[in-house]
Amino acid sequence: MTDPRFGGPFVITGLSGSGKTVLSRSLEDTGYLCVDNIPLGLVRQLFATTDEDSERLAVVLDVRTKGMAEEFPAIFRELKRDYPSLRLIFVEADPDVLLRRYSVARRPHPMKDGAIENSIDTERESLSAVRALADLIVDTTALSPHDLRRQMLTLGVGDSEPPEVLSVEVESFSYLQGVPSTASLVLDVRFLPNPYF
Repeated sequence: MTDPRFGGPFVITGLSGSGKTVLSRSLEDTGYLCVDNIPLGLVRQLFATTDEDSERLAVVLDVRTKGMAEEFPAIFRELKRDYPSLRLIFVEADPDVLLRRYSVARRPHPMKDGAIENSIDTERESLSAVRALADLIVDTTALSPHDLRRQMLTLGVGDSEPPEVLSVEVESFSYLQGVPSTASLVLDVRFLPNPYF
């Protein structure tokens, strides 16, 4: 695909630990309805119930979903006929990076195929047919979560550069009552002259 900017609906899938959750949360922040790990038998029904708002739908599927490798390609082709703007995003990363992410997260791999290296290889093989259907393949090997989020916002809203929105809340408080628990930064300005005294 030459132009990576396109709207939904989306199906996000790929290798475990590659960043699917970061992508779906980024879309959720822009107003998409995101559904994670739904049974394959309910995917068509989900699209049918959100028919009017289907372009704002993102479904996350992976190997935890029973029958993903075997049944999903046929389901995706059917959905693509009914929803021509449907896009499949496949997220992946180098095995060494996935291994490092799993060692940091201390979570078991969903494939549970002996050593984690075997699980990563088995998952990559089993999803090869799904990867072949992808409209966009996102390699997160060298991307930080923030870079990945920016890339997803670009895809989701169709802007070449998503607007960076900075929200600042300024609150005055009394030290006698204590510092507000939600304060990220506290500036003590009691040394400044008070014009009302």
